[in-house]
Amino acid sequence: MKPQTRVRSEIPDEYRWDLSSIFPTWQAWDDAFVSLESLIAAFAARRGSLASGPDTMLGAFQAMDELGQLAYSVWYYPSLAHDEDQRDNEIGARRQRVQILMARWQQATSWFNPELLALPLERVREWMAGSAELAVYRFAIENLYRLQEHVLDDKGEQLMSLVSRFDSAPSDAYEALSTADAKFPAITLSDGRRVTVSYGEFRSILATARQQGQRWKLVCTARCEGAQVHARVAPQPVGPESPLYGVEGTSSIVTFETDVLSQLSIVEGNPGPETTAYGLLADFISAARGDK
Repeated sequence: MKPQTRVRSEIPDEYRWDLSSIFPTWQAWDDAFVSLESLIAAFAARRGSLASGPDTMLGAFQAMDELGQLAYSVWYYPSLAHDEDQRDNEIGARRQRVQILMARWQQATSWFNPELLALPLERVREWMAGSAELAVYRFAIENLYRLQEHVLDDKGEQLMSLVSRFDSAPSDAYEALSTADAKFPAITLSDGRRVTVSYGEFRSILATARQQGQRWKLVCTARCEGAQVHARVAPQPVGPESPLYGVEGTSSIVTFETDVLSQLSIVEGNPGPETTAYGLLADFISAARGDK
């Protein structure tokens, strides 16, 4: 039997995370957030200065270190608090604020690598030979030159920095759906059992279907009854006798049942990006025209 889910407030403090070592209060976090915004703006203002000399380059590297240390704390405080209880919308909003700020950080620093690589390596080595503090960054500098062919130009790095929020969206959505303190629905299975469809229970249902020689498919059905059309979309198990059983990957199938033909099926085999793009464009045009 599944143990009763406990409310977090009922769990003793000794078994809960202590985030006060990062920031003692949310006010302290707010102050650090403002400081991080200022540091990001200050670093962006350094653009075009690396060729000035070793002192300027050292200042840029030290400023980047300071940015990274503060950003680490500013990010993890709301992120860990969000993991404690994903139902808290206020903490979720703070976490999203940091995600947006991290994207701004990437944009503000996107100029650094291309500008550094525009300098001859021998000149930078001379600067490091004359400055013990700058030489601390020798590995990072020479490794960047080693990977030079994989670094985009200034405009390319700027473009890449703009897609960071989109890049993390799928994983953020999965995390929110798979780990949140959600209220899972209860359903009645075909054998009459009433179960709560938690993440673990759903995996158990899938495993049971495989053991019984069935496969779960997302099935869309529509049938005419007089002048009305009844439609339904839902996942359901299908056996080897179903034409849907052998459809895998991105393939899809449409099966017609008529008064004359018992079943007529059309299979679309693993459509590529062009097919998907065409469908999206067709839907967009239909929506723009107001077609129904």
